[in-house]
Amino acid sequence: MNMETNGFVAWTAKNLQTKKDAGKNFIDCPREDGTIDKYWIEAVTAMLQSDYPAKGIVIERLRLDGITDVYQYRMGHYKVEGHQWGQSALMIPLNDWMLLEAKARVDGTIL
Repeated sequence: MNMETNGFVAWTAKNLQTKKDAGKNFIDCPREDGTIDKYWIEAVTAMLQSDYPAKGIVIERLRLDGITDVYQYRMGHYKVEGHQWGQSALMIPLNDWMLLEAKARVDGTIL
């Protein structure tokens, strides 16, 4: 399968760079005590799901604001058409997980 179908993989990289250029490459994560942690999205790796190519799967490297060299990783999915972030748990074939993880290591998303 061509992982570039509909330009999804290229779109994810361009989308992150656009957000970085605008200083908006972060997510806010509310905590139970009412405070909000800001996580910077530093890198992303994407591919299409092998058995459902309408779903793009991604892994992102996140860094808590103000802290260096401590990373967390977020996995998710997008509806390829319209690039809508998934609102449910990511469920993918094991082989896709292994391919995405290997690709993320080569890309430098996973350090």
